[in-house]
Formats: sequence, C-alpha cells, structure tokens
Amino acid sequence: MSTKEISAADPQPTAQPAPPTAGRSMPWFSPRDLGPAAAVLVVLAAVGALLGLWWQHISPRTKGFVYLPHAVIPDEKEAFVASDGRYLLMTGAVGIVVAVAAWLWRSTRGPAVGLALVVGGLLGALLTDFVGRLTGGGHDDGTVNAVITLPIRVHARGLLLIEPALAALVYSACALFAKRDDLGVDESGLTEAAALDAAPGLQHVAPEPGESLEWATRRIEVTLDRAVEGDARWLRAFVRGPDGYSELTVEPLESSPGPDGGVVYAFAVADLPPERPAEVLVQLRRPHVDARSLPAGQWTFTVIEVADAP
Repeated sequence: MSTKEISAADPQPTAQPAPPTAGRSMPWFSPRDLGPAAAVLVVLAAVGALLGLWWQHISPRTKGFVYLPHAVIPDEKEAFVASDGRYLLMTGAVGIVVAVAAWLWRSTRGPAVGLALVVGGLLGALLTDFVGRLTGGGHDDGTVNAVITLPIRVHARGLLLIEPALAALVYSACALFAKRDDLGVDESGLTEAAALDAAPGLQHVAPEPGESLEWATRRIEVTLDRAVEGDARWLRAFVRGPDGYSELTVEPLESSPGPDGGVVYAFAVADLPPERPAEVLVQLRRPHVDARSLPAGQWTFTVIEVADAP
C-alpha cells in the first residue's frame, strides 16, 4: 500500500526503528530507569550532607576528662543518647519522605529506584554522621588531666541503617499494595521508544500481512510475548472504500496461551461490507503493544470471499 493510501486512515503512520527480537527476555530495569535512580541517589546524598549541618547544630555537647593518653571519661552520657535520638528521627523521616516521593513519581516506579533508595539512604546516613562530626567541633583526645569537648557522632552504629531500611520498607509496601502488576506506571512522560520498550512485543499476526483469503471466521489473531495490562482496546481495524477508510467494529473474543510463554489474542470483526474484494487495514495502538516488526505498526490483507463460518 502506498503512503498516500495509508494516510487516508484515521491514525497517521510513523517511521519505526528496527524490529525487536520476538520473545525477548525482560530485564529487571532498562537504561531509561538509570536516570531517575541516579537522581534519587543524588537527592538522598545531598539531603544527608545538609542534614549533618542541622544535626550538629541542634545536638547537645558533652565534656570529657582525659585521665590517660587516649583515654577519656565522658562527663555524662545522656547527651550521647540525645544526639543519637535526633539522628534517628531526622534520618528516618528523610527515608520515609523520599520513598513516598519516589513512589508518587509514577513513571519511574520499579526495582532501579528501589535499589537507589537503599544505596542512597545508606550514603545519606553516612554523610549525615560524617558532616556532623566534621563541622561540629570537639576532640577525641587531649593532654592528660585536660577537660575537652567531645565531638558529635553516632554512637549506636546500627542507626546508620535506619534510613535505608525505612526507605526500602515504605517503597516495598507501596509496591505490595499496588493494584496493577505494572505498579500503575504512568507512561505519559516517556518517549515513544521508551514506552514501546515497556510494552508487550509482537510475535505473530493472522491473517498474514498482504494475504488474500476467504475470511470465514472473521477473526484477527495477535500473538504477543506476554499479556497486555490495562486497556484491552488496543487493536483497530478499517476497511477501504471509495471514500477512504471506515472503522470496523472489533470485539475482543478470547485469549489463550501461545508459544514460548506468549499469549494469543483473538478478535472478532463485525460489520464487514459485502463488496469484494475488501482490503482490511489493522493497526495496533501504541504504547499498549510494541508493533515495530510491522511497517508503521499496521498490516493489510484482502478479503476475496466470505463464506458462512462453520
């Protein structure tokens, strides 16, 4: 079919890249997920460093007595507990807030961001401790019989794991209670190529493109490498007439297991006009299905005769 003929249809064809490999394995995350994951990691690290400045500013100091070289007796230990408590509340709150914000960023949901929350949370917690100790002043040692101000630091080292643990827990809980298998990812902000990479891939269509046949069953069969989530109205069919293309009624009929773990979708087509031959144009709506193995994501076949279906 010429480009001029195709343009008469309702959807406009676009040039497509090279066809994908049928039955390809799906990675845990794609290269498009690395940018958002890096952004989450950088945010957690930056917030952790800034939090260190605030932590040392609000934490109480305590004195220590140097009674032997490299041996210090703290004046009181309540300040240690108070500074650790402030650290716990601040870093825990950051882990929860950033995890919730990452989940609300719908187009980035997935394992890559979850991993970034864990790594970034741990990095941010370490930076909070490091920056607070670096900028808070104080010493760990001094001359014998001297009274010194002890530095700010995390004394209960297990608290360093609170931020990444809470971030992972909150993000996992959101994913666990998500109603959709695709986590409700919003693909509106993705490029077309990225949206296609996330869509089920096309393996086979019937009738074959360019085929001329008696179409007694009036069924269109599309085999995908996995099931389609969400909207099932992802196939449209048109018949060419003297005034261009008119859309046919396509009703989802059934789905069944296909080869190599795929799924076969069979659609019933109604209202086919009686004139013969009739050229039928079928299109797969993106981004529901990756149809890059078809020119312009569509194919045509010619109906020679329609007998009554058996």
